[in-house]
Amino acid sequence: MSVSPGSILLFLLVFSAVYYGLFIARAYRGLRSLPDLRESAPSRTVTVLIPARNEEATIGRCLDALIRQDYPQDKIEFLVIDDGSTDRTAAIVSEYRRRDGRVNIVQLGPDTTIRPSRKRGRKPEALAAGIARSRSDIIITTDSDCLPSASWVRVLTSYLRDGVVYAVGPVLERPGHSFFTRLRALEVLGLIAITAGRIGIGKPVNGHGGNTAFFREVYEKTGGFDLKAVKSDEETLMHETLSHGIGAVGFAATPLATVYTSSPPTFANYWNQRLRWGSMHGRFRSRTILLELMLLYCSLLFPLVTLLATFRIPELLPALLGSFLLKVLTDLSILRLAGVKFGQGFSLITFVVGELLHSSFIVAVSTVAQILPYRWKDRKVLAVDSRRRS
Repeated sequence: MSVSPGSILLFLLVFSAVYYGLFIARAYRGLRSLPDLRESAPSRTVTVLIPARNEEATIGRCLDALIRQDYPQDKIEFLVIDDGSTDRTAAIVSEYRRRDGRVNIVQLGPDTTIRPSRKRGRKPEALAAGIARSRSDIIITTDSDCLPSASWVRVLTSYLRDGVVYAVGPVLERPGHSFFTRLRALEVLGLIAITAGRIGIGKPVNGHGGNTAFFREVYEKTGGFDLKAVKSDEETLMHETLSHGIGAVGFAATPLATVYTSSPPTFANYWNQRLRWGSMHGRFRSRTILLELMLLYCSLLFPLVTLLATFRIPELLPALLGSFLLKVLTDLSILRLAGVKFGQGFSLITFVVGELLHSSFIVAVSTVAQILPYRWKDRKVLAVDSRRRS
């Protein structure tokens, strides 16, 4: 007995709708379960690490926001790791250092032994150099284009309690005046919602390095970053923390712990950034996580295939519309919750347009990111390194 192509596509479509719905439902449950803020008196020493390469346009604003932190001045320092900048980044940091003794700089110098075409720049080397320079109890990482509130350090470190040794906070883009910037801000809100939700159920996938805090001993107990690996930085450390049984990972689900990052100035910059985000680089040791992400990719791909097939099998259209409606409802539920948790709203028009584009865009980026190179800090990075997988 033969099975018709329409029956196969209908099965795949139902599978896609069910899997996607369950994936988002779990993230929604995790997002709801995140603990509320319980601030404690700052007592630990903190080093904020800011890796930077040719960031003269943004590093000043970042340092302005950091030196306004309401954390005790004698317990905090800000360390910029200059990754071979050829612009005025180092000079600007030196000016801030003369005005505020908490600001310091470590310079890596030009590329000598690193092959940037085979790595994601030198961020692991930069972070490792900063941690080696620091003697603080807590390490916080951010990016030079990030702008935190004055209470950011105090609030973020408050989540390092009750067995939590590694904490992630929200990194968002402010909705701009153009429709495109509002779409991008909504996309980032969705990504952070999934990040937070997965951490909430104890199954983290990723964590933005622009807003991360961990105890120094976590880095030491895991053996630090593998500087020979293709992918080894904050996200790798987060997974190593769990695999070594050192402690729990938490998420600071409050607007007080949010940092805002700059929007890519052009579509080309935006596309390149999304390729970098979509490139896995073998970062996940867990086969379970890889399987989940592959199934999630398929759950977005199969409806697109079915949409094309409706031109020849129109009877699939009602099921396709039903699966799309389910996706819209599940996405809307978690985005509304994230908007409340992180203090960022969105319009219904932006959401509807975003939903129409979401699946095709994610499939395109995820596919291309595994094949084509992208640019990282003026360095060309290959999508796949055949020599070693982490």
